[in-house]
Amino acid sequence: AGLTCQISWTQSFDPIMNNDQAVDEVAIAAQQIGLPVHWMAHPFAWGEDFGYFTSKFKGAFFGLGAGEHISSLHHPFYDFPDSLLEMGAYQLEKLVRNSL
Repeated sequence: AGLTCQISWTQSFDPIMNNDQAVDEVAIAAQQIGLPVHWMAHPFAWGEDFGYFTSKFKGAFFGLGAGEHISSLHHPFYDFPDSLLEMGAYQLEKLVRNSL
C-alpha cells in the first residue's frame, strides 16, 4: 500500500535540578520523624514534570522507598504500598512545620 512509519522518542521534561538547601531540609525533616535517609549513587533516570517546577523555584525531588521486592512504578504488577501514605504525609507535614 506504500505506507511508511517513523517512530521517534522525545524527552519533553526539563531535568530536575535539586537545590542543595531544599535537599538538606528534606533530609532533616525525615531524620526528625525517624525516617532513614538513603542517598542514591546515581540520579533517577525518570522523565518527570517536577523539572518544570525546579527550573523556576528552589525545590528537591525525593522518593519514599517501597522496598526492594516491589515491582517498579508503572509495571503491570506494581501494587502501591498503602503504608507509604502515612509516612509521606508525616514527611510533608514536617517540611511545612519546619518552614514556618
